Amino acid sequence: MTRNRVVLVAFIAMMSIFGVVFMNGGGQGAPLMVKLAPLESKAKTSMVGDGLQPRNAVQNSDRWSSIVIHHSGHPLDDHRSIDRRHREQLNFARLGYHFVIGNGARGLADGEAFVSARWDRQEDGAHLPGNADITKSVTNGNSIAICVVGNGDLQTFTPGQVNRLIALVARLQRDFNIPDHQVWPASDLVQTMTSPGRYFPLVDFEQRLALED
Repeated sequence: MTRNRVVLVAFIAMMSIFGVVFMNGGGQGAPLMVKLAPLESKAKTSMVGDGLQPRNAVQNSDRWSSIVIHHSGHPLDDHRSIDRRHREQLNFARLGYHFVIGNGARGLADGEAFVSARWDRQEDGAHLPGNADITKSVTNGNSIAICVVGNGDLQTFTPGQVNRLIALVARLQRDFNIPDHQVWPASDLVQTMTSPGRYFPLVDFEQRLALED
């Protein structure tokens, strides 16, 4: 076969393929639609399912008997900056809280809840120091730690943060049968702590939480 005939055959074959694509596209020059595999949801990198279910199964549903609320102490924070401080300043293996609720200042949107590796792995928190009031029977091993980004000693938290906190606490209470009186501001457990701060809307929080029962 001569070179000219090879080129001609190749050209005819190519035009035939284009004709099939054109016809399948509706005959109006519609572009060829390629079905791509869906990208993994961003939420799955920081959350699991509805944002609460840990990756590891909860082996003992009676383990979590209380919830402790903290603030991060800094208005410009997210889970990454808190994790970095915990590793560098406190020599923790990882972020000490189970959940962090953002205020939109950094990598977490206002009211967005980050689920940490401690919750995914069902590990003890690292949020209560050794001088915590043991008479209340709240320990790092039986309490779920929630950190709200900001400094409640200096300013209020956003409505989005408070709404998300109430929804998160109420859901955890239902899942693990935790009564309202076992939901603690950290300052009630550790005298040297003011967290979540004097501007935390404690009365409103408790009243709204009671309505979720």
